[in-house]
Amino acid sequence: INSEYGEQCLSTMEYTSSPTQDVTCWVEGTLAQLRSENILPEQGRQITRNLVWLTCHLLLQGDSTESKAVVTGAQIVHKIVAMAGVEASQAPKISTKREITLKWIGGVCKNMELGQVERELPSFLTVVQREMRNADSDSLSSLAIEVMEFLRGRYGKDTISSALVSAEKQISEKRKKRKREAAISAIADPEAHSKKKIKINLAKREKRKEKVKVLKAKQYKKA
Repeated sequence: INSEYGEQCLSTMEYTSSPTQDVTCWVEGTLAQLRSENILPEQGRQITRNLVWLTCHLLLQGDSTESKAVVTGAQIVHKIVAMAGVEASQAPKISTKREITLKWIGGVCKNMELGQVERELPSFLTVVQREMRNADSDSLSSLAIEVMEFLRGRYGKDTISSALVSAEKQISEKRKKRKREAAISAIADPEAHSKKKIKINLAKREKRKEKVKVLKAKQYKKA
């Protein structure tokens, strides 16, 4: 994991004291940049550095009185992980947000001791594990593997294995929740539910077609 997202951010944290309102604006502004559809490489690096600093700063605050006035560490983790998930499902050919997210995970964990970040590990690992299996981007899957190896070395294999079990449990619970909501929606508004189902199936079909194209291209290169 590049030190660009590691000690440099921790050093800044040790010598900078940001008022609550400034931190809130910084969080909102940086997340707005991450939502952008056109992130240039240098912008991506700066966004990553800012996210690492902000996440570490908020995680170190914990449940202090000051932290209640701003977004918490857990909330910023949830927002970033969610954005990476949206990109993975809706724009699999684009990997900018997921690349930033993986580097952000590495940077945060480089700065934080296990006790400071343990509650967020399952969320981090949901992203890392998904991108390790990414068939659309070799560079993204390689980066995810690098991050996973770093985390195992940083916190220990047993800790990461336990966090992976928690991550799988979270994913399972979310799937069950979506199924329950879909069942309720089908009863409450059958027409809207039917249209949504058709849209989802079409998106899945297109995603399968893209995976087939990628696999064929890889086989052609090998030949």
